[in-house]
Amino acid sequence: MPYCKQCHIHFETPQQKCVLCGQVLDKDNKKTMSYFPTFKTPKAYHKIFKSFIYLNVLSFIVLFFIDIQNQNIDFSLIAGVIHLYAIIMASFVFLSEFWTLKVTKILLLTLILLLSIGLLIRESTWALDYVIPVVLAVNILLYAVVILFKKDREDDDGFHVLLLSLLGLLPYGFLLLGWIEEPLPTQITFIVSLSVILGLIFFNLGAIFEAIKRRFHI
Repeated sequence: MPYCKQCHIHFETPQQKCVLCGQVLDKDNKKTMSYFPTFKTPKAYHKIFKSFIYLNVLSFIVLFFIDIQNQNIDFSLIAGVIHLYAIIMASFVFLSEFWTLKVTKILLLTLILLLSIGLLIRESTWALDYVIPVVLAVNILLYAVVILFKKDREDDDGFHVLLLSLLGLLPYGFLLLGWIEEPLPTQITFIVSLSVILGLIFFNLGAIFEAIKRRFHI
């Protein structure tokens, strides 16, 4: 294989001179090493994930069978919702995504879980009045602090915070519809969400537009 002693480069083409320095190439019969890194097969998590799904489904079937014997399936329905939550949560963990997007999905899934349990036990007031607005407000504030101190992914982080802040306005709609009895947590969440949205518009609008264009291929 042609070899340039000056540039220390092997050529796979049958040429006489080095394309970099112009020196006449020598013949090198030694076995050349590949400069490309060895490809490593990524760890297979699908077996673990399938086993996890199998155990959750099996647990739900057993609980449902026990509840049928007792002629009351309320507990198994709640357990089924929790099992479904665990399966979707595990799928989020195995996904390769930005941590802010993972946390956002986990947060939304947790809120849906709490609301579903409240509906199943016919007592959703605590979830609507306190849990949902407080959790939303705390996470919006935490994300806002992250954007202030973490500048390397401010476009994607800003996009996620914008979506979360828009979601934070939703409880106020529930309040206007009369679904919420205690207004204070919802009003605080509304003020926090609106403040963060205005802050993103004034200080981070360009980066958010870039993230939107990249995600929707505009």
